Amino acid sequence: MLKVVHDLPLGGHCGFNNTLERAKEHFFFPRMGEIISDYVQSCHLCQIRKVFNKKTKQEIVVFPTPAEPFQVWQMDLCGPYPVSVNGNTFVFTAVDMFTKLSFAYPLRNKDAITVCEAIYTMFTTYGICQNLISDRGSEFTNKCTAELCKLLEVTQEFTPAFAHHCLGACERQHRTLAERLTSDVLKGKPWENELYSVVFSMNSSVNNSIDFYPFEILYGKRPNFPLKRFNGESFKDIPVDILCIFTN
Repeated sequence: MLKVVHDLPLGGHCGFNNTLERAKEHFFFPRMGEIISDYVQSCHLCQIRKVFNKKTKQEIVVFPTPAEPFQVWQMDLCGPYPVSVNGNTFVFTAVDMFTKLSFAYPLRNKDAITVCEAIYTMFTTYGICQNLISDRGSEFTNKCTAELCKLLEVTQEFTPAFAHHCLGACERQHRTLAERLTSDVLKGKPWENELYSVVFSMNSSVNNSIDFYPFEILYGKRPNFPLKRFNGESFKDIPVDILCIFTN
């Protein structure tokens, strides 16, 4: 009976549920569900061709919510970009999860030592954090980064595999960074020279997730902008070479 409802072409080698329903229409015997389940699982043709639908991705983990600036950072790499004059092709990016302040540092490559130098530069600029979150790229899971975090008593945490949305803060900043750098690159300016200006513009713009400037949350005021120095003069009256001082 099981060969008829399961093995024959009209049976179609259905799964357990369909085979059980078809058999129940015409037969009944003790331990029916258990016997049919064992029969379907022992079918060699089913086991070698059926798609396994069980989810194998790691579950989303909850990262600590920071209570103050520079307590938790997300970090990532973006690139490769065209080789700059100084030979840089990647950008190390990090976002403070409390203020959403962005940090960027150009890199020649993404080996362990180069990335550790960028991390150490960030620490010496803003202080040592408690938690450092990254993906599972080899540039972050290596022994060099682990030893640096151990030496500075920083807890290193990793996002689940194939779950890039867990680094949403960095990924969204990458999009903004690329958009703003592109407008300068199209004008013939080297991207490396404009990197810090673009990061300033990101930190002095309203972040939609917090509705404040990251700069404003950190320092308690909005950043001074060059146009404030002209005491209300019209933009057309400002000499072009003066404005170039702030953009080059």
